[in-house]
Amino acid sequence: MTRSIISAACAAVVSLCGLTASLTAVIPAAYADGIEWEYEGLAEVEGRHFSASDNPRGLDRTRWSVSGEVTVDAYADRDNPHMRLTVFGRHDPFDDRRSHLDVRAAFVEYLWDSDALSGDVKVGLDKEFWGVLESAHLVDIINQTDFVESIDGEDKLGQPMVQLGIGSEWGTVRLFVMPYFRERTFPGFEGRPHPGITIDPHRVTYESSREEKHVDVALRYSHVIGDWDVGLSHFDGTARAPQIQPTVVGFNGRQPIIAFVPFYAQLSQTSLDLQATKGAWLLKLEALTKEELGARHEQGGLGFEYTLYGVLDSDADLGLVGEYLWDERSKPADNAFDNDVFAGIRYALNDVQSTSVLLGGIFDLDGDAISLAVEAETRLGDAARLTVEYRGISQVNPTDPLAAFADDDFLEIRLGRFF
Repeated sequence: MTRSIISAACAAVVSLCGLTASLTAVIPAAYADGIEWEYEGLAEVEGRHFSASDNPRGLDRTRWSVSGEVTVDAYADRDNPHMRLTVFGRHDPFDDRRSHLDVRAAFVEYLWDSDALSGDVKVGLDKEFWGVLESAHLVDIINQTDFVESIDGEDKLGQPMVQLGIGSEWGTVRLFVMPYFRERTFPGFEGRPHPGITIDPHRVTYESSREEKHVDVALRYSHVIGDWDVGLSHFDGTARAPQIQPTVVGFNGRQPIIAFVPFYAQLSQTSLDLQATKGAWLLKLEALTKEELGARHEQGGLGFEYTLYGVLDSDADLGLVGEYLWDERSKPADNAFDNDVFAGIRYALNDVQSTSVLLGGIFDLDGDAISLAVEAETRLGDAARLTVEYRGISQVNPTDPLAAFADDDFLEIRLGRFF
């Protein structure tokens, strides 16, 4: 086990050095003497305890893993161009697929500014987030989900792209050209949380004949109009969420051998996200229409967050969050929240340790499932962080997409150190 950890660490260092050298090579020689370097990173130990045993697969209830992330920034003279490299890695002795190394960002960025326009060009891997809702990110579509990291969809893989941005007093327009698609990660047979079936990513299929080399494009307009933050986007390319299809891959005598295979369709999606700041109120909306495999449907979500400042004459703030999620399809496999309400509270102490707690639940109005989550974190001294997280599902109907995770309620504790 120790040898595998050392091997993973060595691989991460080699990859980091190689990518840094590659990116440095693209900076013009004229800037070479003026490069300023900045480094930051996080090393973290994670422990998970699952409330129920998984007897059919005989899996452990208590698990641990280690992870690390390093970011290197380089600035040439006048801060232009800017280069960034972010590498993330995890070693999980319980699930080989969760032991992985990923480049979250590796890009070179050029900026310019004039009296009428400002702009930027970014080439390489990066992460781009869209959306305003707390409970679900409906319109967020540029990056692929790193599903072995977390089932909440918050962790993303780096996406290869060329990004062009142009801004003025009328707003900002961004064009994304993505020449290579990244497939979703899935836990292995011994992974937890587990979707109930073991997915074979090596047999992946695509609607496009170009498969992962299909060129995806996206266009986004964003602007601040008074109290409103407005985002209008269109995406055309490979869907980030795969359909899982049972496929006959052979025979054992006369008995077929079935594998569960990801299938990635082509997708056209237009979306709108709005957020209004009205004093202590945040009003939020995400809505989209998309066409996939010849069928079009709509999804949406709207909600609010109201903040009580200085609770009980202290420095703490208490936020009350409410959201409604809707999908015109009934129980679609790629969206568990088709008629659901999210209710939560966000408590921030505003202390030197940046202590905060988020408690929330998603309640299916059809009575099929309740999903609960608690996230709390605080700093320990100047360079350490403690994070506690709980996720659980109860009162789940077997027909609900969340039923696959009904036996995977877990408590997670992470201790990290910044450097």
